[in-house]
Amino acid sequence: MTLALPPSVRARPRADLSVYRWSEHSLTGRNGVGPVATSLNRDDLHLWDGRVAPFVWAVTGPGNAGTSEPGSGFLYLRFGAEAAMIRKRPVRDARGRAGSTLTHVLTAPADWLDLGLALALCRSEWDEWLPAGALQDGGRSELPTVPLDKLRQHLTGAVAELASAADTVPARLLAPVAQAVMATPKSPVTVIGSPVPPVEVVRVLHDVLAPLVAGEWTFATREESDRGTGLPRFVFLEEPEQGSLYGQSDRVTVVMNAEPDDPEALARAEQLIEYHRRRGPEAVRRLLPDGPLATAEDVRAWQRHHYIAPGVIADVTSLLHDAVARDIDPQAAEFLARPASRPTIELHLRRASLPELETLVEAWAPHRRDLDAYGPVRTALHTEALRRALRVSDGWNPEARSELLARLKRARPDTGLVVEAVRGALGAVGGRGESLDVLHVLMVARAVGIAGREFDEVRNDAVERLATHQLITAVDRISALDPLLGRELLAHCARRKDRRDDRIQTCRTLRQRVYLGRAVRLMALGGFRDAVDLYCLLVTCAVGSAPGRTGVVTVLADAGQRPDAALLMALSRLAHGRMARYEVLTAIESAYFRDQLSSRKSGGEHQE
Repeated sequence: MTLALPPSVRARPRADLSVYRWSEHSLTGRNGVGPVATSLNRDDLHLWDGRVAPFVWAVTGPGNAGTSEPGSGFLYLRFGAEAAMIRKRPVRDARGRAGSTLTHVLTAPADWLDLGLALALCRSEWDEWLPAGALQDGGRSELPTVPLDKLRQHLTGAVAELASAADTVPARLLAPVAQAVMATPKSPVTVIGSPVPPVEVVRVLHDVLAPLVAGEWTFATREESDRGTGLPRFVFLEEPEQGSLYGQSDRVTVVMNAEPDDPEALARAEQLIEYHRRRGPEAVRRLLPDGPLATAEDVRAWQRHHYIAPGVIADVTSLLHDAVARDIDPQAAEFLARPASRPTIELHLRRASLPELETLVEAWAPHRRDLDAYGPVRTALHTEALRRALRVSDGWNPEARSELLARLKRARPDTGLVVEAVRGALGAVGGRGESLDVLHVLMVARAVGIAGREFDEVRNDAVERLATHQLITAVDRISALDPLLGRELLAHCARRKDRRDDRIQTCRTLRQRVYLGRAVRLMALGGFRDAVDLYCLLVTCAVGSAPGRTGVVTVLADAGQRPDAALLMALSRLAHGRMARYEVLTAIESAYFRDQLSSRKSGGEHQE
């Protein structure tokens, strides 16, 4: 918390100043404690008087420590986009009698008169900067406005002193109030008998809780009662009010010397304060929800997510970065090292963004032997990265996953873990009855580096779940990305003994894809002979390894008007029976004469 003004504030912001004390005829025309001097115009004075008049009475007695004037009471109030800072103190009246009141009220837009300035003012000697007419013996009714830019400069030392004092307050003394705020975030809080100066309580709790919970940050450091209307969110009483059951029903009362009703909740509040002090505001910002926590259930849900173990409050991804940086608390290190922590770590990693997950996979590289003590972390990281890469609902998108897969490959995840993840993805998809993208699964397995027998097992497990026509479609897609894998899948198709209905569907698929002409060219790494072998596999998938006349005619019809020469050669190799071979020979002759006529026609036109 600093005293820097927001960029929206104009260069020389000023606050209006009003003085309240006993008068037989105040500026508002009433007898008693009222405004006797002000920089406000008449209309604005009546507006502000209606707002602050209930709060200008001073409390007698020694008052709170931790302020520049222990006998004074301070209030910070918000009224929409406007704010008021009030200092009130008991004084002697003109006849020397004790118990009278002198109150100064600063009013300004809330952007100018913010909480940071209000807290600093509680530790300021007001008489040092108040204009002469605003002091107790001043007699002027018209006052100048207060230049807030100069006042902020004057209060720099007070800000530093407050920050230093607040940092030394034991968290256990602040925890009861923090617990009350988190128990009912929007409820006002009354604190009775605080052993810590109120401004220090508010300063610490604002730093820790303001980004987290809903509600405005207004306060009264020293009141006799919390039963009035329009009171600020935090009201500090030195002792319970006589005849009161601790104030209004809508306020939460914290009696600082009482036994806690919920020791576990108190411990969680103390833990959060300690975490903020130990790790700083940036670490807490990583814990923030999407919006302020407004109900007790919101807070409990947030705590279930971030209080991940006894003594450990954090975002798991932050812990993993802390471990990489060798800057991790002992309790957190113990949590990361426990095998039983793996499910919790995986649960939190599921909420990490893809770039953050990629960064963590890279950071927890195999060469970091100092991280081996946290065995469950690498396993959880690799498991989540594989799950993210294998997520079938997203489809196979090589560009989107390329960086994650590259980092996974460099991370060298355990082969057994990869096989387990792939089979888990296959089983989950099969259990939901969804179609399975074999290309997706197998390309992930290949990309992260598993090969040999383990890859064969994964491939076989995947392809057994698909019909032949689905595998043919996968071959057509995969040929451009991994021709060798395409060949493996095609060979697997040809080994199947499909029923008649399955083969009809396969023929339909091959007809739609013109017998995978493009894919065959990509996979035929050995040229024409290799292409013939591949077409033999395709023919076998469609009509068997020894097709008769009907099978040959079917293939020729499905291959289009100009069948590939390698396909015709494959048919001649496989055709069974005189009539089948005759059909193939006829097709070859037709293709030959068609090519000859075409070449002659091209040559004649060229000669002309």
